[in-house]
Amino acid sequence: MYDNLDGTYTFYYRTVWEGNITVYVFMYTQFGALSEFFDSTTASGTPASTTVQTQVNQNFGTGLVTASRSDSVSSNYFFKVRSAYSGAVTFTMNVDDQQEVFFDGVSKGTSTSGSPLSFTETLIKDQFYDFKLVWTETTGSASIYCYWSYTGQANIVVPTEYLYYPTYAGSGPSNVLSYCGAGYSGVDPSSPTECTPACGDGLVVGIENCDDGNELDFDGCSSSCRFEDGYTCSAESGYTECSKCPFAFTNEHDYSRCVKKKESDRFDGFFYALLV
Repeated sequence: MYDNLDGTYTFYYRTVWEGNITVYVFMYTQFGALSEFFDSTTASGTPASTTVQTQVNQNFGTGLVTASRSDSVSSNYFFKVRSAYSGAVTFTMNVDDQQEVFFDGVSKGTSTSGSPLSFTETLIKDQFYDFKLVWTETTGSASIYCYWSYTGQANIVVPTEYLYYPTYAGSGPSNVLSYCGAGYSGVDPSSPTECTPACGDGLVVGIENCDDGNELDFDGCSSSCRFEDGYTCSAESGYTECSKCPFAFTNEHDYSRCVKKKESDRFDGFFYALLV
């Protein structure tokens, strides 16, 4: 990402899809967590309200959670945590009634009232880590808390200066038309399709080992653009030129050069012995 020094930034991203795609760009602002509240227990659909909480430590008691409901409500909390410590950090989520916690996109489990959910991660100081809390309140009291602890720090609610909440960069999602780059197969841009390497075009991209400009086998670079035993492919050519190893030689493990076969590997041992 480049700072244009005028309040704007420029960044480049290579997509693996070709066609009409929707791009979501977010910026994260310090001092809070974004929370969406719903008049249902599904935590989906159109939120009844969206707000930024300075900390994840809401205790609603038996009062209203949304403008019209105190029960049968739900919420999504989105935020990043900037770690204050390098090493093992324990997070504890305590809610009334139910929750599921995601850390860097991975579910850390679910829990209900009276059963806090705790997990420990090895973090790096000042690095950012993604959180999503899915919270549901069915009846009675409602609350949600996010704590952390680490060496030298007792269990406390994560301080607001370590919380960062997302907002759209610009007015919202953008629709763009994306094309696969050189070396990838072309597809119909009207239907988003995953870009795949185009074997046989002389360009080594993606999972290709080599690409000698054809889709033939037994020439060092196979019809699926993989190295073939008994050949070497030149790094100097960008793995677009391959050549067969001489008699009684085979390829090195990385296909970079030919080496003399071991006696035990020679299928032509008898004839080789006669020749030498």
